[in-house]
Amino acid sequence: MAKVIPSALVDELRGSLGGSTFRTNKAGIHVYPKQRPRRPNSPAQSKINSNFSSIVGSWSKLTETQKSLWNKFASLSGRNISGYNSFVSLNANILNSNYSSASFVDTPPIVPATPPSFYGLFAQEFGGTSTNVCWSSPDNSLVNAKCYITKVDGSKLSWRLFDTVSSNDLYANHNYNYPAGTVVQYRARSILEDGTQGPYIYSPQLKLPINVLFFGDVGGGKIKGLYLDPLSYAFSRYSDDFSSLDLGWIYGVSIDDNYIYFIDHTNGCLYQANKFTFEITNTYTGYGGDSRYDMSFGEDLCVYGDFLYVIVSSLYIVKIQISTWTPVGIFDSTISGPGSFAIFKGICVCNDNLFVSSGGFNTGVYKIGFDLTYSTGYFSYGSGVGEFSSPYGLDSSGSYVYVADAINNKIIVISENSCDFSSEFTSLSGDPLSFDGPIQLLFVKDYCFLSDYHNNRIVKFDPSSLTFLEQFQFINSDTSYSNGVRGLAFWQE
Repeated sequence: MAKVIPSALVDELRGSLGGSTFRTNKAGIHVYPKQRPRRPNSPAQSKINSNFSSIVGSWSKLTETQKSLWNKFASLSGRNISGYNSFVSLNANILNSNYSSASFVDTPPIVPATPPSFYGLFAQEFGGTSTNVCWSSPDNSLVNAKCYITKVDGSKLSWRLFDTVSSNDLYANHNYNYPAGTVVQYRARSILEDGTQGPYIYSPQLKLPINVLFFGDVGGGKIKGLYLDPLSYAFSRYSDDFSSLDLGWIYGVSIDDNYIYFIDHTNGCLYQANKFTFEITNTYTGYGGDSRYDMSFGEDLCVYGDFLYVIVSSLYIVKIQISTWTPVGIFDSTISGPGSFAIFKGICVCNDNLFVSSGGFNTGVYKIGFDLTYSTGYFSYGSGVGEFSSPYGLDSSGSYVYVADAINNKIIVISENSCDFSSEFTSLSGDPLSFDGPIQLLFVKDYCFLSDYHNNRIVKFDPSSLTFLEQFQFINSDTSYSNGVRGLAFWQE
């Protein structure tokens, strides 16, 4: 920066001259090097700049007759613009439309046209990856539709052209990778082959649906997720952007209307986090100096109303009131009596009770009230029909509880009311792989999702017919690699 001393002839300088910019304030006149405007480097911006340069250069190549026609066209437009401005404007509309058949025009229309307006614009979401932007009219092969997208996040809207299609398609497809819950809006306008454009029409705002199957990546120390199609619940896309915390082994995962809860088995911590932002809102490691309440070696958890039920050290079930974030009860299996000598592994809610899987002396499933009072159980150790070797995760469907046996490689089904053996299965019809360490399962809608631990996959199957439907297998060389799936939880809004 340089300072200029004014004279009687010059007492103020503003603006730019050559490579210098002049500014005047109370301190005097200052000279700055002229700032070069930044040249945007995005492909879309580079293309627009290239198109504009090409159009401007093409004007000089027109004949005088063509230029005269453009001047006449501009005078009929009702706008105070020149033929040169009309030439640049219409060709920019055409070349920047991204339409496959868009081509440069050197002769204007005979008279300015009035493109039709759009009606009935709305957007429909598909599978967490794309939307169809639809309209009821126009439906005309001579009219194209320019379609734009913006995110609605409270800041200034920034519209981006994503496609130009023939209006008689009546829709345009938009693929996206926005996080679930993002609010978007679409707009469209007509454009004729000569480059004249109609007014914008706007769709209602659309909140991208949240249809996520969360899971804990044991060795990776992260909460990860699979987006599911909102209609078919088919695997749509993988994401590991839910938690950037440096965590240990994630075992249990559960969810309620407001929060997601998960256990860091290695570091002995229970987390409560906002479902949308994954900002940690509460942590729990222990209470009151009583080691039974310590979160060391947490195994699994479930939510019921305002309470969390958490398996700790495989010996205790701690009941935590969510609103106060304090423990209000404990089931201690080390105390002699009904339900003693357990090694708890998994927990779920089935109607009016808790069901808890256990190894050790009593290998099987406990039925426990929400007040942590033992009711009954089904216990049978071995490798035969109806026998457990290492029961882990479990979940309920109707009046039945499904239990994954990680060593016997099967699923055992017991009745809720009597806690009796009902059935079991060791495979699925059409499954390309055999079970190898089934460890966690979760019912969603009419389907069941199963973590097949040593096959490093999540399987979706039809529990009514025991038919394999699809799988998401984690491969070591992929970015979607998982080191073992434990807890499963589903979030839908």
